[in-house]
Amino acid sequence: MDIWVWHCRFEDCGRGIFNVMGNWHAWENLFVRSRIADVGIMNLMAFSVVNNTSLESNRFLDFETGHTWGSPTSITGNRVLDPTGDFAMNLSNAGPYLVVDNTFRCTGQSRAVQMTWADQTFVGNTYMSTDAVAERGRFRRIIEETVDGKSIPDALPTLPPTPPLRQRKIFEVAVGASSVEIQRAINEASKLAGQRPVVHLPMGNYGVDQTLVIPAGCDIQLIGDGAGETATRLNWAGAEDGVLLRLDGPSRAILRDFYIHAPNARGLLIEDADQPAGRIFADQLNVNGPHQEHKPRTAALRINGLDETDVLLRALQGSGNGGVWVEVIGGPNAASAGNQVSIFTGATGSAAGQYDVSGGGRLVVRGVYHERSSDSLNGLHLTDSGTLCIDATRFSYATSPNAATIGADDFHGLFTLATCMLMPVETKETCRFELRGDGRNASVLALNNQFWVHLPGTTADTVWRNLASPSARGGLVGCNINTSNKEAAPKGFEFLANIGDSPDPAKSRSGAGPLEDRGGVDDATIMRHLAPLRKARVWLPSETPMGATNVRIHRVMVAGGSPAAVEIRAARRE
Repeated sequence: MDIWVWHCRFEDCGRGIFNVMGNWHAWENLFVRSRIADVGIMNLMAFSVVNNTSLESNRFLDFETGHTWGSPTSITGNRVLDPTGDFAMNLSNAGPYLVVDNTFRCTGQSRAVQMTWADQTFVGNTYMSTDAVAERGRFRRIIEETVDGKSIPDALPTLPPTPPLRQRKIFEVAVGASSVEIQRAINEASKLAGQRPVVHLPMGNYGVDQTLVIPAGCDIQLIGDGAGETATRLNWAGAEDGVLLRLDGPSRAILRDFYIHAPNARGLLIEDADQPAGRIFADQLNVNGPHQEHKPRTAALRINGLDETDVLLRALQGSGNGGVWVEVIGGPNAASAGNQVSIFTGATGSAAGQYDVSGGGRLVVRGVYHERSSDSLNGLHLTDSGTLCIDATRFSYATSPNAATIGADDFHGLFTLATCMLMPVETKETCRFELRGDGRNASVLALNNQFWVHLPGTTADTVWRNLASPSARGGLVGCNINTSNKEAAPKGFEFLANIGDSPDPAKSRSGAGPLEDRGGVDDATIMRHLAPLRKARVWLPSETPMGATNVRIHRVMVAGGSPAAVEIRAARRE
């Protein structure tokens, strides 16, 4: 499961990426002259295909299988240049699909897209001809355009280079050193600020009974020999609700390859982290909250009060356990803030609410696999204000007739769930949305999602319950059900009949079927809900102005307690 492919070059391959089991997410890759297809899908799950470039390949995306079930797939921001086959993308009988802001330069007999029999939404795509798309199934097309091929740029992307070899000053720490000894090494290294000094913690256990502090403005690197529990392990032995590692801000530190265990405290605190052009980049951060529930609710990762610093979490992992996994609290200027908090690919277990936004906080989540790890029933429960946009994500949860998987009570803001899979695990009840309380300031959109169903009789009104008064805006659009229970889908694969020469999966007695739309959603509403996703920036670490936060985290694992295992906040020390 969950192969995350970033910034790779595939040249003269048969297939660049192809699965027969599990799933993948392909981001910002370059494909050149693939003989069959750049990316192909055989097995069923949730997929994302984002910001890739294809040059002179037979086909960019191919999902040509005999499945009558579907796979929610988000295809956004790709540039396909001069495909040589019949269609640049064959969506076949999968989906639902979200196809947004892609550019197709197709010449000769090549066309851009052959649609599926199922559900698909096309927004903002660019083609060279008016007949570039072979339409079929249930679809929606919004603000697409046709241009002259000469206006489509053909420059290939520059992939990230191999990192240069640096000769940095290294301060070695003895295995099992005390917190006093580790802090002494950090203090000595901080005297070389501007030279990226390294404090190295070899594999071993370190008892930490006093907070380790990296001074503000110091570009120190704190590096271990691995983030596993048996590699470089920092164990909190101090006061309850303390802090094991604190980065005084604005920080310019790099953290790499170690494990923090602080079950009754905060593992990592980054403070004074909000400045113009500030950046925090985390690659393969694994963060876990406490197993027991607390009042007030805990978070595994809390981002608190940032209006200016961007936070990008790539391949994020872990679990909220008894609390929220990722919580974003807006800052004093949340209504006009221009920063971005984003999760791009990742994996997690169950939590008492995977994501939460409050105080006007904003979060974009793309390509995350949620596996059931507990009996928690709330995948999401929004009760405050903010913007949350999620796509290409699987929610695997315990379900109950007494609790909705996705809930919003008196929510003020914008919430989008698109091309997601909602799957009950070891339970029969269908996952559902419930909107309650005062809905006058809420807009909620379920777009092109797939609901796995075990029980007969599932309808749009089973999975979408707008009980708010007045009703929340938004609705259910382009969603369907999947089932292996023929009693739950007596009509089998209920989509439109096949158009063309391929066998007709509409005759199958089990598989996917459409749900009726709810809410009367217009194009302007869809555009408003997709705006956070379309505007989301993908970036790599780079230098920032002096005085601005520039923190980089690579393969760090944190297990922490109350109030958060990892907290990033605008405020200075309490």
